[in-house]
Amino acid sequence: MDFDTMQRLMAAYPQLKRQQATLEALEAGAWCCHGSWGIGCIQNVDAENSRIVIQFESQPEPKSMDLAFCLQKLQVLPETHIIVEVRKDLKAAERLLKTDPCEWVVKALQSFHEQQATPLALELLLRQALEPLFKPAAFKSWWIALQKALLRHPLIRVPKNKTDVFALRAEPISHERELLEALLSAKQAAQKITLGMQLCQLPCLEDIRKELPSALEIISPLSENTQLSAAQRLEACWICSDIACTIDVDAEPFKQAAHALVQDLKKLPDLAEKIPHVHHERLMRLLIKACPDDWQEVVLSLLRNGSSGLIDACFGCLVKQKQEELLTETLKKWLQAQNLGGSLLIWIIRHRKVPPFATLLAPLFGTQFLTCVLQAIDGDALGAAPGRRIALAEELNKDTTLVGDLLKDATAATATDLAHLLMNNQGLDDLKKRSLLARFIRIFPELQSFAENPSGKSDETLWVSQAGLETAKAEYATLVNEKIPANKAAIAKARELGDLRENSEYKMARQDQTVLLARKSELEKFINRARVITASEVDTNKVNVGTKVTLKNASGTSTVYTILGASDSDPEKNIVSYQTPLAQAMLGRTVGESVTLPNGETVSVQSIQRFDA
Repeated sequence: MDFDTMQRLMAAYPQLKRQQATLEALEAGAWCCHGSWGIGCIQNVDAENSRIVIQFESQPEPKSMDLAFCLQKLQVLPETHIIVEVRKDLKAAERLLKTDPCEWVVKALQSFHEQQATPLALELLLRQALEPLFKPAAFKSWWIALQKALLRHPLIRVPKNKTDVFALRAEPISHERELLEALLSAKQAAQKITLGMQLCQLPCLEDIRKELPSALEIISPLSENTQLSAAQRLEACWICSDIACTIDVDAEPFKQAAHALVQDLKKLPDLAEKIPHVHHERLMRLLIKACPDDWQEVVLSLLRNGSSGLIDACFGCLVKQKQEELLTETLKKWLQAQNLGGSLLIWIIRHRKVPPFATLLAPLFGTQFLTCVLQAIDGDALGAAPGRRIALAEELNKDTTLVGDLLKDATAATATDLAHLLMNNQGLDDLKKRSLLARFIRIFPELQSFAENPSGKSDETLWVSQAGLETAKAEYATLVNEKIPANKAAIAKARELGDLRENSEYKMARQDQTVLLARKSELEKFINRARVITASEVDTNKVNVGTKVTLKNASGTSTVYTILGASDSDPEKNIVSYQTPLAQAMLGRTVGESVTLPNGETVSVQSIQRFDA
């Protein structure tokens, strides 16, 4: 805008004096950024009528706005700005995006004060600038992938933590040198090990070869530091071995130290879990060298009890070493012994159709596998806090084809047993039970009766005495608080004894677990259905639950029976449960009526009284 026009506008609208720099840059064809409407190109400036027309990228038609009002939120972009550069030559911008995407980050940082920006500010600017080159929602994935490449850019310093910024360096520095300098200045052992591992993973260290002995000198003591975890010491051994090989120094001591660490089989599971996932494959290679005679058993042991990432590495190792037959047979034995843990079951479910594992895992799939899954969920629920998410239960519910695959060759009787196991499962809520049961019914329609009673509980009330109920509650508390936790500990201890094929302690502990879980389920049903017999409410006009009945036989001998609850029978005291055939014969009779007992004897009711509570 020319000087005279600008002066007239500021005289008419004094508030525009604060936007003098913006007024000077106003002209048709200039690119701008509006606080509300985004990026646009100025089409016309009508100073006489104080109007400005801008074609915004977010709007289909040019927008005419009051000039004085618009300038409050308008920034006119210089010709060298990254947003303008992209829009002036989209083809060139697209070529650069494909050949050197990091250059766009350099250009973006040059647009910021002091050539540095927070991750959020940099992402927002790049999103605005490159928007014409991306389909909707594609930018985010591009930006995430690009940040890995930025780590190796000599001119860009990436943030070290959440409060750090992206910045342009005054002089280029290689990524390997940057890592080396960070390693040499690091104070904490864990930080040194992390930086050392990152350094050793780089494809080429020639640029810093002369300085690598200093790095070896820093990391070497950490490989013997007993205050560090075994996993950290192993990583330190790997770093030292890699650096030693690079600078032609004897690496054998570090290799032997690494062998010794993994040969301690008692500590190996904890070590393996603490090793970062990206190094699990290297751990497998180390185990093969360190345990040449029994590495298969060592890997299988890690497989049985490992987390998802470690299980993946163990499977990969055994397949790569042509141990498919051993792997399949071992999994079959573990399945027969019901010794497949939750993490391993989840891994098998997720990989059952993934080559090359599909062929290996196919022999496992059937009703026995579903039994194992349901029992594992039940077992996990025993020690879980109320409401805690059980991963295996979520996986079973999420995989909509699994139940159908496992039941396709099942008999109706087996499916019924499994349905019972499902409905009594402690680790599945009612919604999941209904969903899973519907998958049963698709194959076995005769199981519809379970859907009509999804809780798996009878609606029939169980009459009990107060003493009988208290006894049941006490037994339940002992089961939950003492016997079941002790059984879980016994199973865990038995697993440590080794080969489960001949492990009688383990088999006995698992048998005990089945009995305990079944009894726990029975007691829960009993307690939920129980209703205490109250003496004051007992009707003595006829024989009822809670009455003391005197019977007389033909010879004149009298016998007194007390009819009480489902768990109150005591034959020596003539106390019978109302569910017994004897009590059923008496119930509903009145004084003077005859009763035919189950043994065929005919007696008469002499008196009916309330029981002694």
